[in-house]
Amino acid sequence: HTIKYITDIMSCKMKSHKYLLVANSGSDNISVIDINSFDLIRDIKCGEYPMMMDISPNKKHLMITNRDSCDVYVYEFPSFSITKKIRVQEGTAGITFLPKGKKVFVANEYSHSLSIIDAERLYVEKTLKIGHGPCVVVATMTKNFVAATCEESHNVSIVNTKSLQIRYTLNLFEGPLGITITPDENELYVADFLSNKIASIDTS
Repeated sequence: HTIKYITDIMSCKMKSHKYLLVANSGSDNISVIDINSFDLIRDIKCGEYPMMMDISPNKKHLMITNRDSCDVYVYEFPSFSITKKIRVQEGTAGITFLPKGKKVFVANEYSHSLSIIDAERLYVEKTLKIGHGPCVVVATMTKNFVAATCEESHNVSIVNTKSLQIRYTLNLFEGPLGITITPDENELYVADFLSNKIASIDTS
């Protein structure tokens, strides 16, 4: 089996067994791979140029962003049957569920926006303009904010998850891309691919 142009990978557990989910942008599908034997279990059709994915906190849904078809595919998990295709904006990229699973934030790189999806009714509740070229989003468990790297405007946008408004913008970067938060949520780490540096941001 040939995997073409991997854009995202994540591990998951189904019926007490562990698998890898691999997004293949070159073949417009997700590969489900046994994590022990590395055997291919199945391929799941996606939209055009799948980018990133996330599983709901209750483990009932998988969502994957499709950059070129500008949508989010929603699958029942672990059956992988398609529940809905949600149209968002252009350049669909990063995605994250909020901890309680009621909302999903999707970065639209070419439209310079975040699509905020109602995860229960599966529709776009709000579209929020942020910096240019948002790529990756990460949600906090307890601090009520989402952080999005904006590659083209060289900053990170912090969005309040209650008001759904930008709380502040951090202009510390040349080309921010990857982002993660520590388990205690006191620090954000941002990978800046233009400066070849990693920035640490105190959130406490």
